[in-house]
Amino acid sequence: EMKHSIVFAKTNFKWDNENKAFVSKGNIGVGSVLDKQVNSLVDGYIIIEKGQNSDVLTIYLTTEFYDEYYFQYKNGVMRSWSTNPDFNAAILSVPDGKRKADRTKGAPAYRYMIAPEDITEKFLKQAKKKY
Repeated sequence: EMKHSIVFAKTNFKWDNENKAFVSKGNIGVGSVLDKQVNSLVDGYIIIEKGQNSDVLTIYLTTEFYDEYYFQYKNGVMRSWSTNPDFNAAILSVPDGKRKADRTKGAPAYRYMIAPEDITEKFLKQAKKKY
């Protein structure tokens, strides 16, 4: 079973009316990941885009050790990728048919998959243009 908790702290969002999105960029406070206290600032973006049919949540984080983490949730699918090979290996070690999280306490069920390797480069190029 994939654990799925990140707690953000001291994260300010601004509404971008042109792109219909809440955006936090720059220093993002990470309080904890899974059951580990982190309490640090990392560089990155958190973007919540309001779509006509569904919303899109994109999280991009760069650690002090220059590891990149990318998550995007859209239409019941969470796509993830990292420069940390152990992170990617953990996802890939789960058979395709079992890469899912069941519905819990009001949170919908979703599938998760590895994102393409060039996803962060494409995301950063687009985010810097838009936000």
